[in-house]
Amino acid sequence: MSEFYDLSFYSDNSSPAHPRIMAAMQAVNEGFMGSYGSDTVSSQAREAFKELLGEGIEVFFAFNGTGANIAALGACVKRASGIVCTDVAHINCAEVGAPEKLTGARLLPQANSNGKLLPEQIDKLGAKRGNTHRVYPDVVSISQTTEMGSVYTVEELRAISSAAHRHGMAVHMDGARFANAVAALKCHPAELSGGTGIDVMCFGGTKNGFAFGEAIVFFNRGLAENFSWLHKQYLQLASKNRYIAAQFLEALKGGLWLEMAGNANIAAAYLAKCLMRIGGVKLVLPVESNILFVKAPPELARKLIAMTNANEDEGGAVRLVTSFCTTKKQIDNLMKKL
Repeated sequence: MSEFYDLSFYSDNSSPAHPRIMAAMQAVNEGFMGSYGSDTVSSQAREAFKELLGEGIEVFFAFNGTGANIAALGACVKRASGIVCTDVAHINCAEVGAPEKLTGARLLPQANSNGKLLPEQIDKLGAKRGNTHRVYPDVVSISQTTEMGSVYTVEELRAISSAAHRHGMAVHMDGARFANAVAALKCHPAELSGGTGIDVMCFGGTKNGFAFGEAIVFFNRGLAENFSWLHKQYLQLASKNRYIAAQFLEALKGGLWLEMAGNANIAAAYLAKCLMRIGGVKLVLPVESNILFVKAPPELARKLIAMTNANEDEGGAVRLVTSFCTTKKQIDNLMKKL
């Protein structure tokens, strides 16, 4: 039997699902419904997304983040495509080469700036296009929030989209933690996505209190043309889609998705504040979402990792990720043990 932990900062993937999310799946577990997204629950979830992000979108559901990213990128790539991303991007570091293998495109990782891609990096690559011996950079992929826990502002996203579109590149957002960014910036989700010029976004659920499930949202509807076939080819079309859709319908209803992300962000800020009281502990970056990196004396770092199931990055910093269900009491108990 798998071991359960009272506390884990390994990843927000390690958390349980929110009770309301589990109840929502149970509620649709009655009788028969249409398959492959033709059911009423899926239709209602798509309408909920349109209310949140605008009418002019197309929404498809997916099982997981890697699959959602690959399917979305697959709709963007052309022949001899290059996908511009940061060197710490999830598609570059944590998807075992799947984007390249399955889309046929090549990743073009750029040095990150606190986790972020910069418009000038896009301009530099765009200016070099035309050499038939090199891949053609025509897609930009960014993560919101970034893998370093930093958050792109509305202005930063607009600048990236402008640079990309100036060179004829489509813009993909890996929004596995998009909810944490919206909660951090306290802006309207449409303003932080389609309103900035993003063409397609993977709207995360798994890391934000779901049992499983992501949504692929096309703001550029031209890219969604014939996507139904890609959806199936990339193995992301769920036959019993109602179970994914029910989670999104419940999360979007009444703002539960933002409440969960906000709680995770608040917990990260409190954890950082507590850890900074210990001598020798330093934050690698300001805490903007639910991810923080700290440098600590070796013995303390070992204890922190052992007590929280956190992990150490290549630079020796301890990476800690809070979840929607992380509580102040849990953090206080941890501090007493430390």
